[in-house]
Amino acid sequence: GGPVEQKFFFFDIDNPLAVWPEGKIPDSAQYSLDELKRRGHRVALATGRIQVDAKRFAEQAGLTDFVADGGHSVTVNNELVSMIGMDRDACINYLEYLESA
Repeated sequence: GGPVEQKFFFFDIDNPLAVWPEGKIPDSAQYSLDELKRRGHRVALATGRIQVDAKRFAEQAGLTDFVADGGHSVTVNNELVSMIGMDRDACINYLEYLESA
């Protein structure tokens, strides 16, 4: 056989990767992540959770790539390469609306 074509695998933090409420990765899941990496594939997390939570979980899993904030931030090789924040004026308007309600 020839060289294996590199593929990208994305896993959600919440399920099936981690067991909650502890947020621990079962040994069987960690083995699978490590095996994919050993075979030359890229393994990343994809989550709606905030960037800092995704980073903590990625470190626990031994991963350096993840998409967080519901797709609004991207980290590659432990470097934040893209983050799209919420519109500041829209946030202020919404807070003012909530305060007046």
